[in-house]
Amino acid sequence: CDMKMEAIPMAAPPGKGEVMLQVKSVGICGSDVHYWQHGEIGDFKLGDRLVLGHETAGVVHMIGEGVTDLQVGDRVALEP
Repeated sequence: CDMKMEAIPMAAPPGKGEVMLQVKSVGICGSDVHYWQHGEIGDFKLGDRLVLGHETAGVVHMIGEGVTDLQVGDRVALEP
């Protein structure tokens, strides 16, 4: 499999009830390594590009309208 890093444009500002995060760290788990090495896990075969990593931590960068439980600068962990 071809593994590479790509720069992508920043997303639009967060909408109502959304936040934008500045990702600081992403973990690569065993299933990510398996996709990278074999291109599949069980019956699921990759047919297109896949962004590896889903254990993510970061900082709240922007807040959309109506968000009341987070503030810019809050550190967060994501559960996919």
